[in-house]
Amino acid sequence: MGQIVEGLPSAIIASLLGAFVGAVLVSALQWLRQKRLAQKYSLAGDYLSAYEDHEGGVVVRQKAEVTFAQRGLKLYGTTSNLSDNRAWHIELTIDRARFLHGVYWAQHPGDSGTGVVFLQQQTNGVLSGIWSGYDDVNQQVDAGRYWFSPKPKLVVRRLDKADPMSPQALDLLRSELGARYITPGGFAKYVAADGTQPYCCAWIAVDRHSYRFAGVLIAEIVNEQTFTESLLEHYKSLAHSHELYRLRNSTTGLIKSMAVDPAYTGRGVGTDLVRAALADLEAHGARMFYALGWVRPDGSCPIKGVLTAQGFAASVEIKDFWKQDSITNSYDCPIDGNPCHCAALLLIKPGIEGISAADKHSRGADPVVRNVLKT
Repeated sequence: MGQIVEGLPSAIIASLLGAFVGAVLVSALQWLRQKRLAQKYSLAGDYLSAYEDHEGGVVVRQKAEVTFAQRGLKLYGTTSNLSDNRAWHIELTIDRARFLHGVYWAQHPGDSGTGVVFLQQQTNGVLSGIWSGYDDVNQQVDAGRYWFSPKPKLVVRRLDKADPMSPQALDLLRSELGARYITPGGFAKYVAADGTQPYCCAWIAVDRHSYRFAGVLIAEIVNEQTFTESLLEHYKSLAHSHELYRLRNSTTGLIKSMAVDPAYTGRGVGTDLVRAALADLEAHGARMFYALGWVRPDGSCPIKGVLTAQGFAASVEIKDFWKQDSITNSYDCPIDGNPCHCAALLLIKPGIEGISAADKHSRGADPVVRNVLKT
């Protein structure tokens, strides 16, 4: 190679070196330009998304997660539905007025979902707009609204009695679920660090940037007594049901109560807390999980979406679930005072050992209203 270079005229060598240096400079300038644009129009990061879809002629809202990478004015990411792990690649272009437009296409080769997206950045950082694409199920072009909300950077950690945020966790539970519903004594067992059996835990979420307290969840492994107590006086009416049979005959974890600061509603706090608690309970032997979701008078169950995204299925709704308990223990429901007339929705999730191999393959890895669970 050295002999070939030596045999070349100096003018050719100079031209080659000049072309090489020029290419490097052009690439460097393009990289700097893209970096400046990405800093000026910075939209990269983690988002929770929601989009309107149609099922059986009814408009439903699907939730998903996405992490956007950015190069200059281009955003790239893959959105994954929380309900079924269906995923799409999405590519967007940002214009100077902070409008975004682009395309999406299904990740799986056998999925024909594809279309276009138009969004605008709002002052709070939310990207909102519309999507339009071909619906191969109904064989028509469909459309709906589309949102991307920036997900806060959270630190999710176990809580113990020495943690300085323990009082804030209790205050949030009491403010969202009722001051006399969660008592200091009742809360204490979830933050005790004394190895008490059966296992109990509390998890909190804290905003990494502002250090603001965002949410709390308490959970436990239930024994026969605590399992019966969790269903209050309704245990007898459910004792012979198939749902309770599955729960009684496994090491079972209960998602007891959760509250999210209203400022963080709908921003993935509940999802992160539930994931952390499920992993913790499973590490301590849980093979089945259940929760009792608060059903409001309008029929909505705020925690249902978070739990179903993590593999829970709605089982049975129990009317006036807390009525007698609220009278006996003199606590007020945040909705209708005392007595409480709200219903509870029993939601059940099998542990990983209770899922078939085919179901595991279809689900893939677990991936996200006011997120309040009342039991």
